[in-house]
This record gives sequence, C-alpha cells and structure tokens, in this order.
Amino acid sequence: KISEGCFSCLIMDVELPEMKGYEAVSILKSIDPKIKIIMTAKRNTKNLEAKVREQDIFFYFIKSFDKEELKLAVTNAISK
Repeated sequence: KISEGCFSCLIMDVELPEMKGYEAVSILKSIDPKIKIIMTAKRNTKNLEAKVREQDIFFYFIKSFDKEELKLAVTNAISK
C-alpha cells in the first residue's frame, strides 16, 4: 500500500520485530518520499533520540503521550 501512495501519514514505534523503527524510515522514504512519519518510543535516551532525529521524521512522541497532541500531529501531517 505504501508503494501505491495510499498513506499520507504513518505512526510507527521505534521497537519493531525485524528492525528498529528509525532504520525502517529510510526504506519507507525510498518507497514514498512524501510520507510523513510519526515515531513513538516507550522510553527516551539521548542516543535513541539522536538516532531518531537523524531520520526524516515528522514528529517524535514518548509514550505515554497526550492523545490530543497525537491528533494534532496527524492533522498537521496530512494537511501538508
């Protein structure tokens, strides 16, 4: 579906079964450079945040985040 350009925004956790979410960003962006990625993480460290921010992500949330903030981030992502 991503290769068909069906998504404007993707919410993804840092911890994925096969790889880290920040590693998947470059793969996703190579398929659809315009997709906006919102990444979430259970815990934050300076090292993790640096790795996440090196990627072309739209927004980064630490759990547990405010649902209204997430809603606003998604709204902003799909409106751009």
